[in-house]
Amino acid sequence: MRLSQEDVRRCASLLGLAVWDKPASACLSSRIPFGTEVTRERLSQIGALEGELHRLGLRQVRVRWHALGTTEGTAPGAIARIEVSRDELVQAFDLRDAIVASGKRHGFRYVTLDLQGYRTGSHNEVLIGKSLRVLES
Repeated sequence: MRLSQEDVRRCASLLGLAVWDKPASACLSSRIPFGTEVTRERLSQIGALEGELHRLGLRQVRVRWHALGTTEGTAPGAIARIEVSRDELVQAFDLRDAIVASGKRHGFRYVTLDLQGYRTGSHNEVLIGKSLRVLES
């Protein structure tokens, strides 16, 4: 017997599980651009900020980590590029002060809202002449 994702969600709902409609979420390392070192500190930053964004009421959230280039006299840092589902963009904008404060608390120098909204594989958009093979089950 094969169950689709929708079948699993329906069964979970019937069983009264609180996570029946929880959006799927990929590994936190997918929030870091290709060629950038994945560290515990960065994963912690991402996970903590995503957790706070969920607590603010946003459901479909990705925090994309980007290194902030440095020049003489400036400190290194990171940018949080936040993607939310298109239907949550207005809500996220209304929460902007809380979102920025949360991002700063977790060590991001700049906190941005991606106006294209959430999309899978957004880090792939910058790959030139390369593509990653998508495996289907």
